[in-house]
Amino acid sequence: MCSRSLAGSSCGVISITISDRAPMKNRVAFTLPQLLVAVAVGSLLVVTLLPTLQSDRENLRRAVCANNLREIGQAMTMYSDDFRGSFPSSAPITDESGINLLKREVGIGCSGCDPFPLNNAGGFTAFARYLVKHHYIGNTAVLLCPSAKVIGISSTPVSVAPTWQTINWNNLSYFYVVKMTTQLPTKSGAAATNRCYMLCADRSNASSVSSTPDLDPTSPHGTDGRNVLFTDSHVEWITGSSVSYLVNPIHNDWGTYGIDSPTTSPQVLGQQDHI
Repeated sequence: MCSRSLAGSSCGVISITISDRAPMKNRVAFTLPQLLVAVAVGSLLVVTLLPTLQSDRENLRRAVCANNLREIGQAMTMYSDDFRGSFPSSAPITDESGINLLKREVGIGCSGCDPFPLNNAGGFTAFARYLVKHHYIGNTAVLLCPSAKVIGISSTPVSVAPTWQTINWNNLSYFYVVKMTTQLPTKSGAAATNRCYMLCADRSNASSVSSTPDLDPTSPHGTDGRNVLFTDSHVEWITGSSVSYLVNPIHNDWGTYGIDSPTTSPQVLGQQDHI
């Protein structure tokens, strides 16, 4: 019969030793050539997949950019509902590119603004401030394409304005064709039906006297193309560097600024700002 004590059992001691180490001869190890091959294969996969990943990112940015323009189009349509079919304009002022536009609304003389706007703004900047101030556009980030990194021939970095009061030319990456309406154009010989016209689009960073210069490599999407908003609020991706052919119907139906009536002839705003 076994007796028990604090020291253990008197029946004998059974000792079991389990080794957690495998014998050296059973271990698996990579040789240097095998490691070099693995590294080479991994590098090849990275090089192969990286352009695809970059392309997917750009496609996503283009989609967000198109959605931004769609929101701007909806904002302008709501504005036109409030202003007898007119898209944002300071009519009857004939030249919409000066810095004195809408001073009382979005300039340093703004009545009741707290805080006061950064400066007196003209061109598309003035109208962008107005649309955000009056909640036609809910977020200043909508005014900037995510593919845009710099703006103008000086390659000034772009950024999202924190408030409507601080919206400036480097917080916008689109241009705007001002003085059109949702009504039929009034120019003699214009189209008898209400066609869709280019209203906004990604701006180019190229230096040009053209109101809509061709794209250059520093433009938001390079020279691949750009998103274009039309007057019925739909957005299209236009492949290629030029949208000049989309300006021709505007000139034909609405007029050419400097030739036809200055009060109704459209102007491109935002393209030549601080190039």
